[in-house]
Amino acid sequence: MDHLRDYLLSSVPRDTLSTGTIDHARRDQEDTRQSVVRGDFKEVRDIAFSNRTWVVTSRYCDIGDSVDSLEGHIHSLWYMYYELARNISPESHEDEGIVLDILRIQGMGPLTRLAHGVNGIDIARTVDGTLWNDLPFLVGDMTNF
Repeated sequence: MDHLRDYLLSSVPRDTLSTGTIDHARRDQEDTRQSVVRGDFKEVRDIAFSNRTWVVTSRYCDIGDSVDSLEGHIHSLWYMYYELARNISPESHEDEGIVLDILRIQGMGPLTRLAHGVNGIDIARTVDGTLWNDLPFLVGDMTNF
């Protein structure tokens, strides 16, 4: 029985990423880096919290996209917070915004949607565990976002 559990939890082979997808991810990261270098921390936070979080929530909860199909958006969101955390001084008040975003997301619970069938819910999961509102280290129920 254990081998079946391991099989079900193992990574699903993914399609090779297209050149367009890779180029888009690189441009997105470069745009984030440039915005952070310019000191546009609030703009990057707003895009991360409002836009990227909404996209993942909407596509998972409302449209029914798989977690794998959202990987690029999730990585983009993670990368934005990563760059912000690297570049904002812990002595400034701007770092409190990142903490506030994380706490707001944690307060929402896991990313869920109604399950197909009789009843129940689907909880977004990866091989590494439950997807907590877009980021593996965050918690949030995006159905009410």
